[in-house]
Amino acid sequence: VVEPTASEKDLDLGLADWAPHLLEMVIDASGMTTDMEASFLLRENYTRLSPLIPQGVSLALDDPSTLQRQLEYARNTDIEKAVEFAQRIVAE
Repeated sequence: VVEPTASEKDLDLGLADWAPHLLEMVIDASGMTTDMEASFLLRENYTRLSPLIPQGVSLALDDPSTLQRQLEYARNTDIEKAVEFAQRIVAE
């Protein structure tokens, strides 16, 4: 998930300004919709681990040169909530 950084300038974009970001917007919206639906349907039986990636950072999964940065974000992500969720589910 990319960290949002909206400013007043960002809110006054014309077609030429926001069109290059259309694909990212569609992908983000799709992920958010899936998250909301799963959360609504599964309630306490759902959690999502989704580290924030700073704006402008490219972590292409098909580019091996990004692996070290991917690992860095993974290592710095707080997974306590996800671990507690997994422990609770396994215990049931």
